[in-house]
Amino acid sequence: MHNQQQGPTIEALQAHAIQVAADASENLLVGDDTHLLDTPTIPDEVYETLPLLLQRGVQPYHAGHERDIALTSILGVLSGCFPTLTGQYDGLKVWAALYVFVIAPAANGKGGMNMARKLAYPTHAAWVAQSKEAFQLHEIELDQYNQQKRTASKASQLLTPSDGPPAPPKFRQLFVPANSSAASILGALNDNEGHLIMCETEGDTLAGPLKQEWGNFSDILRKAFHHEPVTSQRKTGREHLEVNSPVLATVLTATLGQVRGIIPSAENGLFSRFLFYFCNPAQTWRSVAPNNGRGNLSQHFDQLSEVVTELLATVTEPVIVELTSTQWDQLNEAGRQALADAVAVYGEESGGIIKRLGLSTFRLAMLLTLLRQTDCGLLPAGRLVCADDDFATALTLADVYRRHALALFARMPREAPAPQARTTAREAMRRQAVELNREGESNRKIAIRLGVVEGTVRNWLKSN
Repeated sequence: MHNQQQGPTIEALQAHAIQVAADASENLLVGDDTHLLDTPTIPDEVYETLPLLLQRGVQPYHAGHERDIALTSILGVLSGCFPTLTGQYDGLKVWAALYVFVIAPAANGKGGMNMARKLAYPTHAAWVAQSKEAFQLHEIELDQYNQQKRTASKASQLLTPSDGPPAPPKFRQLFVPANSSAASILGALNDNEGHLIMCETEGDTLAGPLKQEWGNFSDILRKAFHHEPVTSQRKTGREHLEVNSPVLATVLTATLGQVRGIIPSAENGLFSRFLFYFCNPAQTWRSVAPNNGRGNLSQHFDQLSEVVTELLATVTEPVIVELTSTQWDQLNEAGRQALADAVAVYGEESGGIIKRLGLSTFRLAMLLTLLRQTDCGLLPAGRLVCADDDFATALTLADVYRRHALALFARMPREAPAPQARTTAREAMRRQAVELNREGESNRKIAIRLGVVEGTVRNWLKSN
């Protein structure tokens, strides 16, 4: 989670944070420097050491953002597939469910999330089919009950009182649609022992309900990240629902313009809960011919879904993942350094991103540990210790997602500083630009380092 490259002085970092906050409050994009967005890709070494199931999942995709989006989506979906997979973090029992958000322009590889969803869809479809059959049987039993009640005499009803109508069955499902009401989300969690996956490839599908009173389940999303209890009390029928430990893996894609409909500002609590993959690649045409190296994507993921379906059916015993003392030390040190860097550059409000990223890092390690067992033909069960290679992968992935989150954080609207602070900030940045120019840095590198457009740097240097 720590970027070891030497950065600008603390004075310039603080000035940059003030300036970015001011500009971002006016627009979701900071000025017109979108072309300077240079978020890192996941290193090739990570792909070489992934568990085999993940390697097979990303195999059809080209290296770079496209492959990264596929991996991020697969991790998000699989993280919600194992209700018996747990660990202990900061003294609390946690599940592996991740919150994943891919943000990229239209037609830039986000389709990988559709394929990721296919991995768990056969299990979802089977559960839904079973639920529908159970409800049909319930309707028959209810009709029989009502018929017997109508035909039975009052005397027989007094002598042999009925136990009441048959209770409706639970509706089992794995995926829950985002365009649901808050009551429906809570009801689905209740029916599925608190475990669900929300996977949507269009940000507006979620943004629409969140704007409505009946569909604003933002609080459920925030609570479910930490498995905090969610409750609902209805006047109609005096129905009371309570899910004590909700586990809701959330996998979303959107364009940058759609983000504010889901997460209105940088201070919104949802922001710090997500692992973001945020990119703006150059528009290029890729071959769509059958020999473009992808092969048959549908066939490939249908085959992989059979593996995942079998895995979901067999991992039924408790699996508890633990880290070594050395790994905990590494996680704590990475968190401390990342927190100091984020606060110095982006201000106190960014601290929540890093703190919750620690939990997501642990969840990544949990999932990788479970999947690693399948490489050896072992059935994941009991207590498992995370391998050093898998923990290193979790740390590297978290570091990439940290940089993406902070790049987006700088472009999110938030409270603007006072005009005096803006003036002071720009003057500090101008001085830093002059200093870097004297050290031989190019205008482009200075612009990237300070987070401004190159034209601004040229103007600063001209006026010096």
